[in-house]
Amino acid sequence: METNTKIIMYKDKPCIKAKVIMLPTERGNMCKLINLEDNSFEIKLQPNKDAFKDDKSYGFHIQPFELYIITDEKIEEGDWFLYLSSDTPITYKCNKIDFTFERQRDECKKIIATTDSSLKIKSGKDLTKEYITIEENLNGISLPQPSQAFIEAYCKAGGIDEVLVEVEPIVFGEVIYDWEYKIKTDSHNTIKIHPVEKKMYNREEVEELISLYREHIGDSSYVGGYEDLKSFNKWIEENL
Repeated sequence: METNTKIIMYKDKPCIKAKVIMLPTERGNMCKLINLEDNSFEIKLQPNKDAFKDDKSYGFHIQPFELYIITDEKIEEGDWFLYLSSDTPITYKCNKIDFTFERQRDECKKIIATTDSSLKIKSGKDLTKEYITIEENLNGISLPQPSQAFIEAYCKAGGIDEVLVEVEPIVFGEVIYDWEYKIKTDSHNTIKIHPVEKKMYNREEVEELISLYREHIGDSSYVGGYEDLKSFNKWIEENL
């Protein structure tokens, strides 16, 4: 993991912020139950991948999906990523870093975990297992997956956009590299996910943010239509 990846503490546990993306699939344990009349939907958790059959005669369309947890970490050879510059994000495996990829890197986000077991890595790269079997090396090891508890929470909430994913320092022998982190997983290759807490700002922090924004745009006239700094500061006094 890049050393410049921002570490966020959640109850004294180091985490990184990640996004959760839902993509349609042919078969899956999770599905969207879409009302064909108004296009509203519910998210359901199936007992198995074939529990629900798509029968539009009842006025609903059943769309199975997989979850992909992505970050802004640097993508390297062997990583899986989502290409976001399309109507529907597409999963790719990075087999080569070339000019074409570099030109589109900003549109690509690294997949650090997924419910899609077909995404495998054929080496120990970026995986938290200390040892892998010969069979695992030949056939590939699935990417880490979110926990069943998170999947159930995701379905109950009707979707979750952002999460905190727990990480841990890299250990080499007896040396702890506390400036380098890796995704923390348990013995089942499951990541630890925590909610993103909304930050509460005090008055001074709000004033500082607004002032920084004003400096960023370089012209106070763009902020709420005020023409000068005096009226801008007066607005802060009256409204914050």
